Formats: sequence, C-alpha cells, structure tokens
Amino acid sequence: MFMYAMPDDIRAAMDIVEPYGRLFIKYQEYRNQNNYPEGFKTEFQADVESFRKVGDRQLELLNKHFKEDKTLEKNAFSSFAQGILFDDLPRPPNMPQRKGVESIHMMNSDMLGYVIWHLFIRALVLTDDKSNKQRWLEIDKYLVLAAAIFDKLTLLGRKPIRATEPGKNKPLDDSDLKEFENHWLQENINFEQIDEAMAQFAGI
Repeated sequence: MFMYAMPDDIRAAMDIVEPYGRLFIKYQEYRNQNNYPEGFKTEFQADVESFRKVGDRQLELLNKHFKEDKTLEKNAFSSFAQGILFDDLPRPPNMPQRKGVESIHMMNSDMLGYVIWHLFIRALVLTDDKSNKQRWLEIDKYLVLAAAIFDKLTLLGRKPIRATEPGKNKPLDDSDLKEFENHWLQENINFEQIDEAMAQFAGI
C-alpha cells in the first residue's frame, strides 16, 4: 500500500511494528504456546500508537480510492489476488510510473503478505480500544477472501505471476469465486474464524 511513497512518520511506525519480523515471529510464538491472542495483545499493547498511525493511513487511502463503494472495494481485493489488476496509468510527478512487471498490482510476498496484513489488523483491534472494529473486520473479510482465491489458484497450478502486459493471469472461475464470496463475506464471520483460516493458509 505504501510501495512508492512512505512518509517518514509511517516509516518510523512500521519500524516499530516490524510486520515481517517481530509481528509475525511473535504471532507464531504465542500461537505455539496456546497464548494467542492474549499474549499477542500484551506483546504489542505498548506499540498501540504505531499501529494506530499506520492503520489510520491505510483507512485514509482505502476511503480515498473506493469512497465507501463496497462492491468496488471487494472487487479490488479479489482482482488483486488473481493478478488481473494491470496498471499503466500516468502518475503525478512525485510518484514513479509503474513499469515492467510492476504494472500488475499483486501481493509482493504471496500468501505471507495476506497473513501479515491480517496480523496487523488483529494487533490493531486488540490493542486499540478506539479502533473502528467493524470497518477493520470488513477489510479483514476482503483479505481472507483474497487469500482463499490466491490459495485456490495456486492449488490449480495457476498461481498469478508478474507480467509486463495484461491477460497473462487468468481469473478464477465464477463459480469458485462466488462460493468464496458467499462464505467469507457472511455477516457472522468473525476475527477468530479468519484467524484459523489464515493460519491454515500459512501452514501454521
């Protein structure tokens, strides 16, 4: 989300959160100790301001791009997972143009990226009493939907690849896509259910 432009205050907060370091390591540690989410929450409670800062910026960007259009937002996460978001649009002078294999919006670290983003959301809502838990649950549902799509494509031998032109990645069949949407976007889906799914996707 901050691929080309990360403000200094966000970078400082990310250095504390350490998504691919401390955040993921502590998640595995507490889960293995059967002390998740309690120990996980305690571990990151003192860093709540950093989680809040990054989270607020994420919400700002999502709201700016999708303007509360839930269908558009859901489809963006779904297309992102399928590797079919080709982008050659011109950029403002202060932002580099997407070129080559960067022309397709995809998760840079495959399944791990979805798991890490979920863990960020979990840490945020666990530590921040002021967080908009309903909004974050909504985003987390889109994330697990995307993870399920990516997992299915990988199992089918159609794992999305980075390409220099559109059409290289084929979308998931409509029937499979609808099945995942009907399951993961249900109103009764909660953080705990997403936790279990993400752990399975990550092989933990």
